[in-house]
Amino acid sequence: MERELEQLEGTVEDIIYQNEDNGYTVFEVSGGGVVTVVCGVVGELHAGESVVCRGRYENHATYGRQFHAQECETDMPKDLEAVYAFLASRSLPYIGARTADKIIDKFGAAALEVIANDPAQLTLIPGISADKADRIQQEFKRMFGMRELIAYLAQFEISPRRAMEVFRTFGPGAMTAIQQNPYLLCGEPLQLDFRHADSIAQYYQMAGGLRPAAGSRPPAHPPPQRGQRPHLPAPRPAAGHGLELHPPAPPKSWTRPSPAASGRRRWRKKPSTARNISTCPTFWPPSRTSPTVWPC
Repeated sequence: MERELEQLEGTVEDIIYQNEDNGYTVFEVSGGGVVTVVCGVVGELHAGESVVCRGRYENHATYGRQFHAQECETDMPKDLEAVYAFLASRSLPYIGARTADKIIDKFGAAALEVIANDPAQLTLIPGISADKADRIQQEFKRMFGMRELIAYLAQFEISPRRAMEVFRTFGPGAMTAIQQNPYLLCGEPLQLDFRHADSIAQYYQMAGGLRPAAGSRPPAHPPPQRGQRPHLPAPRPAAGHGLELHPPAPPKSWTRPSPAASGRRRWRKKPSTARNISTCPTFWPPSRTSPTVWPC
């Protein structure tokens, strides 16, 4: 019988190791007066974040007792100390320990709310321009948007590593796109199992018309919106390795050969000022009937 998962709550004190490609992270969590080393595929974490981890304690041969997290929920830092720890950790661009002090002195524990919803106020801090404030807000939303998506997809048994791939594919609008059409997860380049998309569709009680037929792939591009040009398929080459089987009739600038000429006759070109035009290389014997379409 499988043991029930244990729960660990606290604040991220430090990031020991982080693999940005697959989300594997080793970090320290402080809670109840104890600092615990936690490891697992939990996505992107930063000092000062509040976490709720579920998993089991294990004894590592080299590093000793660790908490192996199978699930991890995060929340924005709330108290003043946690907010300062997050800002001073250089997780956001243009903000270090000294700038974090100034932001905390100005906005207090509401500093992250200002960054998320009213970044123009950051220009009150010396050294932060309007462009820098916008860049800080974009990175903040990207950071917590990924965490929100990881928690959302975990409900449908999609791992944090695959959730990070989903975020990289669809960007900040990933959750909205999936809620509107979960079968996008089954297309390129993600190719997730249909059961995940079916679970999301059933959760929102969607009609079955969105599901592609068995053995097929959903379209690579979403349907065009109003005023948007549709994605047209690439034209297929004509038979004969892309060559036209029936070339067009000779242009009017070409004339038939003179009847008085003998032997093999060739087409003659009318005098023209156009450049880079060569004489038609096709010859036609006088004994044969002229075709309706000349292969020039």
